[in-house]
Amino acid sequence: MHNLVKPLALVGLPGSGKSTLGRLLAERLHAPFRDVDAIIEQTVSLPITAIFDQRGEPWFRAQERTVISDLLASPEPVVLSLGGGAFMDPATRALLRMHGVSLWLRVPLDILVARIGETEPTPVITALKREGRTTREALESLLAERGPVYAEADLVVDVGTESLDETLVRVMNVLTQAALLAEGSLAVDS
Repeated sequence: MHNLVKPLALVGLPGSGKSTLGRLLAERLHAPFRDVDAIIEQTVSLPITAIFDQRGEPWFRAQERTVISDLLASPEPVVLSLGGGAFMDPATRALLRMHGVSLWLRVPLDILVARIGETEPTPVITALKREGRTTREALESLLAERGPVYAEADLVVDVGTESLDETLVRVMNVLTQAALLAEGSLAVDS
């Protein structure tokens, strides 16, 4: 049985699978899973799009940084799903370098477009679409802006059309090679 030795933050564009894969990974590693956007939504009792509209992106990013800092300070290593823009903040990247490890789920544009479709876009995609861009164009813009910063992540896993289980195995292999997993045993309830 493997246990995570330090907090792991999943980063990537919307649709990259951070939340879905993060839950499975946390379960496999017997670690808590925390979705930073969901924590903020629950705390403020508003969806992210409403937070952006009512309080602005700078306010949201400050809350995001605080939540991430608090989670990284947890005595138990956690698996975090970061919102697509969280890793763009230099202070957040510095926190992750000091107290955790970041992993970029790098997904080809065509797959992201297929996953996102035209429903439930993120606030940033919504803003870009208001400028007349398609979902593809919005994601292309985000990839051009964020890709070089995401490349600063400690680890990168390329995600394609393989199954979720295959992606999970690939991530576990990368974590093992990076010495981020420890052998351990946990009592299993019968």
